[in-house]
Amino acid sequence: MPLVLNLTSLELTQKKPFMDALRSISAESLPRLPTCSPALFDTARTHTSFYGYPKRPVEDEPEYSGTDYERLEFLGDGILSTAITIMIWDHYPHLRAGAMTLLKHSLVMNVPTLAYISNAYGLQKNLRAHGSQRDLSRPTHSVVADLFEAYVGAVYLESGEAFTQRWLSEVFLPLMKVSYGLLKEHEAQTAPKMSEAGGADEASGTSDPNYVSRLEEWKTKRKRTVEYQINEEMDRPRHAPMFRGTVWVGEELCGEAGESLTKKELKQRLAKIAYEKVSSAETLTG
Repeated sequence: MPLVLNLTSLELTQKKPFMDALRSISAESLPRLPTCSPALFDTARTHTSFYGYPKRPVEDEPEYSGTDYERLEFLGDGILSTAITIMIWDHYPHLRAGAMTLLKHSLVMNVPTLAYISNAYGLQKNLRAHGSQRDLSRPTHSVVADLFEAYVGAVYLESGEAFTQRWLSEVFLPLMKVSYGLLKEHEAQTAPKMSEAGGADEASGTSDPNYVSRLEEWKTKRKRTVEYQINEEMDRPRHAPMFRGTVWVGEELCGEAGESLTKKELKQRLAKIAYEKVSSAETLTG
């Protein structure tokens, strides 16, 4: 099995160098915001709550379709993902697929990253929404991030793929270099531990401990119960889900975690928290 990094995109983006790079983003540090037609601009800044038109689960009525930024956001999300993928491919020809995915997720699947860029461009000031939706102080700033994705979609429709790719490259290249540096630093820090451990975890066959398997073994030996409760975060775009959850050992809450891109990743993180907690408790009571 391939070696994988014991690091999530959330952990990567919470490291101080990445947070410092985010905080340094400003209108002056970014390339000029491309312009688009008044019609596209209005659509890209209009929240679905603004008009209050009836919504259908599959397809809107023609007279209501395209009046808010949801479709532009969907398009922009795809354009942004493709643009970052091409950037990583071009700049780091020797990067392994797992590291490429982690690098990409730190840039385009991280809501705070997109929100910082959106705020620096001042897109939130142009938001058209129902009064109840204008509070953008929520920790994830998901609406602000949505505005940026919608604007990317508008720029693509206005100016084409090549222009949009060049613009996004200028926007994200500094952050990408920071993320890459953190990946290399993490690799250097964990390589000795991998070597001492024989290069692979016995249970999983990878460089990462399989904490789900370890917790299962612990549970079986001690005849305990382990329950994971995993839920999808509601305040997320349908095409970019995020998960959070808890892990229980018996009737005790042993840990909680959030902002995971997949249920599998989240379960592994929860298992790690619980396993380390029960192992530590046994060591103390020894």
